[in-house]
Amino acid sequence: MDNAGLASGLNSFIGDYLKSQGIELVEFTYSRRGRDRALRILVDKPRTGITMGECANLNRGLKIILEENNFLKQDEYILEVFSPGLDRPLTGQSDFARNLNKQAVFFLKESIDGALQYEGVINKVEDGVVFVGARQGILKLSISKVQKAKILI
Repeated sequence: MDNAGLASGLNSFIGDYLKSQGIELVEFTYSRRGRDRALRILVDKPRTGITMGECANLNRGLKIILEENNFLKQDEYILEVFSPGLDRPLTGQSDFARNLNKQAVFFLKESIDGALQYEGVINKVEDGVVFVGARQGILKLSISKVQKAKILI
């Protein structure tokens, strides 16, 4: 299986399991660390946040399910399930909507007026666009063009 297929399969597999547990998949990576492979899964609970104990339980549950289904084809890997903490990345429309009126930093895939990074207050989110009150005025940023964003603490 190629990397894109593996990523898509893992996303679906992990996402379905987490959803059944009432947990949100923020992001995951499956990569090489020296001679080892690491599957790092960033999770959250939308309204309450997630505890270390819940992450530990998810780690055990995911490990069993991944091994039972032989999803990673007996690859040796390290599984890490962790909380996004205070600087959680904002990845979708629901993340931006949940953080209205908060100061955030945005890293863009394409420059706007020669800049790839903007800071401002999330004013509104609508139809895949986040409206940001910045010192330059109101910026309309397409969420699909945001490489990375996070709340400033």
